Amino acid sequence: MAADYSRRLPLLTIGVPTLIAVASAAWLLAALPTLPAEVTVHWSVTGVPDKTAPPALALLALPASIGFGLIVWSVLRRPANVRGATAPRILTAAAVLFATLVSGGVTATMLVAARSDGTFPWAVLLGALVLGAILGALAALLLPAPPTARPRESVAVAPLPLAASERVVWVGRAAPSAVVTGVLLVVAGLIAALALVLAVFVTPVLLVLLIPALAAAAASGGWRVRLDEHGAVVRGALPPMVLRVPLGELAAARVTTVAPVGDFGGWGPRHRHGVTGIVTRAGEALELDRTDGRRLLITMDGAAEGAAVLTALLARAQGAVPHIG
Repeated sequence: MAADYSRRLPLLTIGVPTLIAVASAAWLLAALPTLPAEVTVHWSVTGVPDKTAPPALALLALPASIGFGLIVWSVLRRPANVRGATAPRILTAAAVLFATLVSGGVTATMLVAARSDGTFPWAVLLGALVLGAILGALAALLLPAPPTARPRESVAVAPLPLAASERVVWVGRAAPSAVVTGVLLVVAGLIAALALVLAVFVTPVLLVLLIPALAAAAASGGWRVRLDEHGAVVRGALPPMVLRVPLGELAAARVTTVAPVGDFGGWGPRHRHGVTGIVTRAGEALELDRTDGRRLLITMDGAAEGAAVLTALLARAQGAVPHIG
């Protein structure tokens, strides 16, 4: 089953979108000699044509469908990122649907607009949506379950030995991998450069694009985790991004593993089924149970050490274990 998943995943997430993109490009290139120099590419909210462009411009949209498929494949190819079959099948279907809409839908829309009176081709886009949904569903059905289709488990950790008056402070980082950090910084730089260019040549309002650039740059730095007798503090790179859990509101600290896509649907600050996650990578995570039933998961190296520290502090606060010294 694992071999089938590894073999079919690139075929469905990259191969099928590439085939759709290549077929759409061939269709457009074959029709170019018969098309006018300018065709309608944009309509107002009332359906009135208001912008035109060369039909060959549609070729620029084709690599986007392949790129999206590559992103989906890069996420799903790591078994640690997924846990069951549902998320991989949904993302695979989304990759095929996206390719059909972007490659086939844009190309068909441009070709129909070139041979019409400029009426918005609703039927073409609806047809592309239906076809994409059908192809996406077929791709999802053809994708086997990944080899990591098992529930997440939590493991208790023995407390760190502490003397009665001994203080302990544990500091760790929840940071993405070096590769992801590099990608985030590159994306932040590209968005920032685009924002500055558009602000100079179009309008200063577009400096608002600096916000996602700052968010991407901040995410590359990860989160700082501090554990002591006061509880847990998780602090992001930007000042508003702070989570505090007082020791009196903690019930237990354990170690678990997180599959970002399977457990939370992605990376970053997440919330699902009453569980808050600071998800920067797949793998080891510190799990904090709160007295009100809520849980906090932080993916990080050294999660077992952090859990041991908090378990000892909780036990000492409750007088449940003898102290050393």
